[in-house]
Amino acid sequence: MPWQETAPVAPEPIPGPEEAVDLQPTSAVDERGAREMPPQDQASFEMALADSIADARVLEQLAMVLAPGSDAADRSLETFGETGTGLDLTTYADHPRIQFYLDFFMGEARPRMEVWLQRLPRYESMVRDRFEAEGLPTDLVYLGLIESGYSNVAVSRSRAVGMWQFMAGTARWMGLR
Repeated sequence: MPWQETAPVAPEPIPGPEEAVDLQPTSAVDERGAREMPPQDQASFEMALADSIADARVLEQLAMVLAPGSDAADRSLETFGETGTGLDLTTYADHPRIQFYLDFFMGEARPRMEVWLQRLPRYESMVRDRFEAEGLPTDLVYLGLIESGYSNVAVSRSRAVGMWQFMAGTARWMGLR
């Protein structure tokens, strides 16, 4: 068959919380004819369930606002300054591509970004400490946020996997397991 140019296909939208499905592992054939989960799917299910439980705990913690003048608020201000980060957030603020992604993540992708941000505290201090120990900018912590939403089970369309979205060949080359 000769090569044909086709229009790019948009990725399937990620359902928002209002469209969430109650995930329950099956142990036998269900009404749709689905079979018992293979062990790797069961492990993925259990990891997703653990993520959901931890996400709920993080939501509860995020609901508590840092009181001005509290020890936590003072430490945050000392560490990150007024912006909360070492990143220059003003230089490119008006760039059209920045505006596109701000609109995207504050609009249709907001539910997805909220889930990602809820996962971030679970890993942030460990990742920042490791980057600092290696002499890397600690704000690289946000790379994992955008690459995978800090999901251990993330798989891209190009088959990159995990939090840091490594391809199999790159992972082998770097000696990762």
